[in-house]
Amino acid sequence: MFNQNDFQIHSQRLSVIIMKKMNKPILTSFRRITENEKKKFNKLLNEYIHSLPSEEWLDTIINDFNDIVQEDVFNDGFDPSKVYVPNVNTEPQLLEEI
Repeated sequence: MFNQNDFQIHSQRLSVIIMKKMNKPILTSFRRITENEKKKFNKLLNEYIHSLPSEEWLDTIINDFNDIVQEDVFNDGFDPSKVYVPNVNTEPQLLEEI
């Protein structure tokens, strides 16, 4: 059965699944949505978790996640410039040869 520890391990996958259900860009950060959207997100997340089968819940999450990624990311129309990446290191770094 799905528990709190499972939630922490699979939170990124769950976020992608719920953002898709909300018709938001799938890589949208929860922190960047409005308070009303957060309420809707939490409601949909709870509904999704409660709908998971008790035995093979991980397979369901992985299959749903993979379907979304195949549909929304691995396609010709994907525009990476529309994806928010919060921590990009733009400082040049010197790599030493060994």
